[in-house]
Amino acid sequence: MTTTRDIIIYAGQAFELSLPYAGTAGRGQRMHIRTNDAAADVIAILTHDGDANARVIYDGTDSLDITIGASVSAGWEVLADRDEWDYDIEDYDLADEDDRVIPYRGKVIVRGNRTRA
Repeated sequence: MTTTRDIIIYAGQAFELSLPYAGTAGRGQRMHIRTNDAAADVIAILTHDGDANARVIYDGTDSLDITIGASVSAGWEVLADRDEWDYDIEDYDLADEDDRVIPYRGKVIVRGNRTRA
């Protein structure tokens, strides 16, 4: 079952969020953030084994932990005071690409960082 949940991220700032999830250890996770236009350009992909500042991972007990570092979100081009992008989180079997679920999806509401030069 997929839960729809919107999240707010401020460009240029570190972001961390834990989402409730009763998963299974030994699986992989991915979070895709894309524009919501017809091209659906990729903004970011976070993985369970990615860099510490761009990761989504099941904690082994009860949550999916999302980490986006300031250095990652600082590179996002936010043309207005706020942009809305789409995201989904996949939880998948590392050995079987057909065994995947999407526990969360929704909008990423990204606020621009107006303090930068």
